Amino acid sequence: MVTTDQARAAGLSQRQVDLMVERGEWRRPYRGVLVDNSVPITPLQAVVAASFATGGLASHRLCLWLWDLRPEPAADAIEFSVEYGKNARVPGVKIYRVKKMPPAFRKGIVPVTSPMRGLLDTAAVAPEVVQEAMIRAFVARLFTPKAVETEIVRAAAKGKPGVSALRTALKDLGAGRYPPSELERRAKRLFRARGLPPPQVEVVFGDDGEYRLDFYWPEADLVVEVDGWSIHATPLARRRDFQKQNRIVIGNHWILRYDWVDIVEDAARTAAEILEAYAARTRLVV
Repeated sequence: MVTTDQARAAGLSQRQVDLMVERGEWRRPYRGVLVDNSVPITPLQAVVAASFATGGLASHRLCLWLWDLRPEPAADAIEFSVEYGKNARVPGVKIYRVKKMPPAFRKGIVPVTSPMRGLLDTAAVAPEVVQEAMIRAFVARLFTPKAVETEIVRAAAKGKPGVSALRTALKDLGAGRYPPSELERRAKRLFRARGLPPPQVEVVFGDDGEYRLDFYWPEADLVVEVDGWSIHATPLARRRDFQKQNRIVIGNHWILRYDWVDIVEDAARTAAEILEAYAARTRLVV
């Protein structure tokens, strides 16, 4: 894929370029953009073509897709941010005009906004995709829950749209200072769907009652912990979590631990594992 200017700089005349298009060797998806018809069509082609045509930064949902924070095999929205006042009208491409362009990164040859900026922008136009994208970013270590909290404060002070949706998504994930309510709700739904009996929740544990167990089946002496993203927040939080796990093991209880990806994206394997542990323990425990 090349621009007309690149083709001319390589020595082709405008007439030669037009002939390539007329013969079907090349196609022209947008004015000034040329694609070689002999190569396979890929999801990225449309993105590169739009990038050449707009001269802007891939942003919003497209930004998240380029950073691998969207699960779709192809981008579900072609969105670009361009400087305010720039004439950029491209069919099928959503253009956002901004007074101050954000810092540019690159995914391949496509200029793109940062993952954090993409998340904030998306929260303003498609809040329903923010939570999953945030999870994927945490897993990929593109940013931390603390960084999202900092961004919320910064964006709120500047009156940026999307702040409320971003704050809600972070809270529902149980990240930072929030309880892992959404993750626990999904875990309970998973237990019910797979036929597990209802567990006890928020069970007091420890010699001095210093710990809480997320889920506990006393008939199997089985503990399941679901780790919200607060576990990644600080070394102190991780140490406390390890201490709790060690006390559970020393007490000869069984413990299984899962995160968001286990409960939501790998639910079948996780449920099978918990059922296997429950069956093994109910045979052993009397």
